[in-house]
Amino acid sequence: MIGRLVVIGGVLLCVLPSLGQDDNPRSQRAREAARQAQQKQEEKPATEKQEADAEKKPRDKKAIDVLEDKEHELKISAPKGWQVDKKDDYTVPGELLRAWSEGKVNDGNIVVFIQDPESEKPITPRFILDAEVQKLKAADVEVRKQEIIDVGGKRAMMWAGLGRGTGGAMTGEGTVKTYQQCVAIPRESDVVVLLLTTPEKGIGRKRKLFEELLKTVEIGGKQTDEQKSSK
Repeated sequence: MIGRLVVIGGVLLCVLPSLGQDDNPRSQRAREAARQAQQKQEEKPATEKQEADAEKKPRDKKAIDVLEDKEHELKISAPKGWQVDKKDDYTVPGELLRAWSEGKVNDGNIVVFIQDPESEKPITPRFILDAEVQKLKAADVEVRKQEIIDVGGKRAMMWAGLGRGTGGAMTGEGTVKTYQQCVAIPRESDVVVLLLTTPEKGIGRKRKLFEELLKTVEIGGKQTDEQKSSK
């Protein structure tokens, strides 16, 4: 599907399969779990009234959509005027909670999803960051920023990079220079991922909007001592 955002990986949370995979059994289990989660998500009927109503409404440039997910103990406010997109237009390695854009996926979008990394023990922000950056560099993605940060009172990892894609997805090929900024917040049993994707020309404004969005994050759940102390 043209304009479809594809974000698939094993241990990796935000990059594409074309950016590299390995034969590690744990990575294979993670990929299979991601596939099953996506299949379950696609088969699940649209019963959430908040999302269904939001998708039916015409775009209101002054409205602010708020993702409030009690099951996953998560609350996030979208940029002003950004619309809720149909989940069918996105594929992620996990459970997609929300996707936002200004109207066109390839003009920039933000997705929020939950991933079960299928690890033998909770993974740290540093572990995720090092794995992500290694794969990105191997795929000739220009990594512009990588750091451990705090989001919603929890330790998280963040990277930003520029590669080839469609503007709405970093595919490893294509003619559009595409920027992604990925934030992953690991907890004891899952990882919350927030991902901005935009054409290079929209980096400045959309990066600022994404960073403002991060300030609205309210997240529950527990982190282990190792996750809390990650540097």
